[in-house]
Amino acid sequence: MNRGLIGFLAFLAVLLLAFGVAAYVLGPNMLAFIFHGDRRTEPVVIVNLVDFVDADHAQTYARDFETPAIGLIATLGGHEVWKASAADVVHGQLQDGWSSLDLVAYPSRAAFIELVTSSDYRALLGARDAAVKRAATYAATPIEPSQNAFDPQDTQAQALRFMTGAHADSIATYDSKWLGEDAQMLERHGGVLLWRARLSPLVADEAERFDEILVYGFRDTEMRDEWVGDTERETLQTLQRRLFRRDVLVLSDAQQMVQPPAPTAVLDAPPASPPAPVDATNGAADAPAAAGASDDSTAPAVDQVPTESNEP
Repeated sequence: MNRGLIGFLAFLAVLLLAFGVAAYVLGPNMLAFIFHGDRRTEPVVIVNLVDFVDADHAQTYARDFETPAIGLIATLGGHEVWKASAADVVHGQLQDGWSSLDLVAYPSRAAFIELVTSSDYRALLGARDAAVKRAATYAATPIEPSQNAFDPQDTQAQALRFMTGAHADSIATYDSKWLGEDAQMLERHGGVLLWRARLSPLVADEAERFDEILVYGFRDTEMRDEWVGDTERETLQTLQRRLFRRDVLVLSDAQQMVQPPAPTAVLDAPPASPPAPVDATNGAADAPAAAGASDDSTAPAVDQVPTESNEP
């Protein structure tokens, strides 16, 4: 065997090893997200669940992480869609409650990757990590009749349902057998299915790896509470239990969303050049002519740094 072939095989082995390590560290869902065929063109909604250390840390999180992060997201064409509490667990375990749920829309997966791998965003992670006990991040794919644009309509109270199928056909069975009955029960109490999406966990513990999220809306809290306490609704969820390994129901109320700060420069852009010196004899700048005059020079393009992260 000649040296060239040996060198090629060694390089190939190293490449495969590196890919295997990346797959192990990132996980299959994250790799599928990064290498998605429509990653540069297809919009995506990122679902963030956060559990704060305490109320003081929640304020620190909003000031030192969330507000500047929303500004960075805006520079990439993204925006916060909906923010709500998710702490009051009706069906599930104590750890199924979260301080906050946040839906953030991005124009593409590439935009989200650019955000989380930028130095500007990563500089904020220390403040985030100090304020939260745990967090989970999902890529959401809306299911008809839901649209990418989440719309709470005129509802004043909401409920969240997270489901993890026990079998490969669990969700399909739910759709064909139970979804219609759940919709009738909602309608009886003035409720509606606002949004439904498949979830792909990007960063989440095993117990938090849900397959779907459903957001229910109600005209007021009283109607929602009557729906929750309806014994027929409880029976329906009990009958559906064999379909799901996890089936969590959490009461939710909309929270005030963060207003993005004034637009900032492009992520990781180099500093602007200092102003050109002025010729004192005639007041004209020793630089290219002002806008509107002819000039063959062009400004150098700003390189965009590809990126990736787990929140928001």
